Amino acid sequence: MSLFYRGVKYEATSTSVEVVESESGQYRGATFHFHKAKSVPTQNRVSGLKYRGAVVR
Repeated sequence: MSLFYRGVKYEATSTSVEVVESESGQYRGATFHFHKAKSVPTQNRVSGLKYRGAVVR
């Protein structure tokens, strides 16, 4: 999917994350369930970014 932010076009990448239900609780009479990720995906570092003329590492 191609997106625009402040006139700059970029391609969005999405990752799917597997989750497991870990525990449940109750708040004001309503039951809710917590979900945790099985494994956290790694993120690719982007090089060459600048913010107000300064290089961001």
